[in-house]
This record gives sequence, structure tokens and C-alpha cells, in this order.
Amino acid sequence: MTGLPVEGESGRILVLANQRLSRRIASFQEILAGQMGDRASIEQIDGPAAMAERARRALAEGYRRIAVAGGDGTVGVVVRALLGEPVEIGILPIGTFNNFARSLGLPLQLLDAARVLVEGEPRAVDLGRVVSRHPATTFVFKEAVGVGIDAAAFATGPDVPGPSKIPHGIWATLKTLLFFRPKPVKFNCDDDRGWIRCTQLLVANASHYAAAFQILPEARPDDGVFHVLARRWRGRFNLLLELPAILTGRHCRLEHDVTRTCRKVRVAGHSSVLLHADGEFFCRMPATVEILEGAVTVIVPRS
Repeated sequence: MTGLPVEGESGRILVLANQRLSRRIASFQEILAGQMGDRASIEQIDGPAAMAERARRALAEGYRRIAVAGGDGTVGVVVRALLGEPVEIGILPIGTFNNFARSLGLPLQLLDAARVLVEGEPRAVDLGRVVSRHPATTFVFKEAVGVGIDAAAFATGPDVPGPSKIPHGIWATLKTLLFFRPKPVKFNCDDDRGWIRCTQLLVANASHYAAAFQILPEARPDDGVFHVLARRWRGRFNLLLELPAILTGRHCRLEHDVTRTCRKVRVAGHSSVLLHADGEFFCRMPATVEILEGAVTVIVPRS
């Protein structure tokens, strides 16, 4: 198959590119032209608010296949803007970690990713939603929710674009390891009456999160459930010993780990305990995390 199965009224596909990654945009413009000819229009957008507004306007203009070229933050902006809409979303992964693309099995090479954009098939993909009281709001996420040391590390590290994320992330992690003080939380799954206590909690919708970590590699964004991992704090020394395995995707289960699959997680604890979603959203306890099954349609490689 070489044609686009779903296009806008203009017969074109719109590619929204993160202007901060302009150096990489130039490299894939030629690739897209070779794959799609004049069927693709590329627009460079500066800033998340402008990106979300342009995605919604493209939908109103009749586009039914809209691609986003950027990293996980940019993909998240477009996904939230098009949530529940009759549109197929393509992903050209040109960010630092590209967690959502990895979790969907998308190729990270631009030539191959552009080919998927043309020849791939639509798939209904799940998202998650955090409902918090402090602040009283909701947030839709793609990858994972965390409570414990990863939430503290995300809150410590500044939001730095591009390759600078890596050294800043390492520094934030080391600083967090030095000063982190674990606090107990409790959670339950699918409104079960029993509560499980822990100090570290991860609720994953995707196999990759943060710096392309695979803490729960079995998690898939199209299986209709969250994969949950809970554990007790084992001290800084033990965490340092585990860190190489975490960083290389060889993370192993520990004896007292608790794992679950469910569609809803309620988390409670002291009001000072922080929860993060995709490292972008932060709230205090208590909070509820819900699955949004088939919330968006994404173009993926053909089965």
C-alpha cells in the first residue's frame, strides 16, 4: 500500500514540527518529500499553546491525518489537543527519548518513520487521566504516573529541551538521591476494598518512560489496562546498585515487589507527597488515575 487511507479535504497530510528542533526538521523535510511528494505540508510551530491551537484548527480545516514531529512533550500536546477526535495521529520521533514512539513499536529512524506515516495502519491507543484534589484539576498522560523518588527527581530537574535533558536529568537524579526522604502512601486497584502500602509506586500505560526507562516493559498503550508496580524503600545504597540495570532496561523484580494490572488506581497519603504524570504534571495526595481506553488513534507499523 502506498496511498494515504485517510486524508483531509485538501488531500494532504499536515505535519506539525517543534520549531525548537529546527536542525532535525531540515533533515526530514527531504525524507518526507521522497515518501509523500506534495501530499505533505510541514509547519514549524513554536510553543505548546500554539501547537495545540494549530492541531485543533487543522482538524476544523478537514485534515483527518495529522502528524507531529518532536519529542514526548510535543507529542503529548498534540495528543491532548486531539483527544477523542476523528483523526489519525502520526508520530515522527525527533526528540531526546521518544518514549511513546518506542512503546508503540515505531521506528526511530526518520526514513522508516516517514514510511510508517504513509503505509502504516491506524490503531486505537489508550491514555491515562489523573484526577487530583491539590490542585483540583485533571491531566491526561501518555506514559506513566509515579510516586516516590522519580516524582522528586522530576520536580528537581528543570524542563530543558534537547540533548541538555540528559546531563540535567543525571544531576537531578543524583541530587534527589542525596536528599530524598521517602514517605508512605497507600493505593488500591479498581475500587478494591483493600489498600496496599508502599513508598514507591509506578502506574504505567507505556513500556518506556522518563529517560527511556523500562521499569514495566510488559506495559502496552493498547491493552486497555495499567501495569502497576509498588515497592518499599530499600535505601540509597540499594538503589545505587540497581541504577545500572534500570538505566539499561534490565530492571529486575525484587522479592517484595507488588504488581497489578487494573483500569483505575486510587492513591492516598500525606498531603506533602508528590505525584507526577509523564514528568510534566505534579499534584499532591490524594489522586485517582483512570485508563482512557482507545482515547486516540495513532498510525503504527502494519501487523
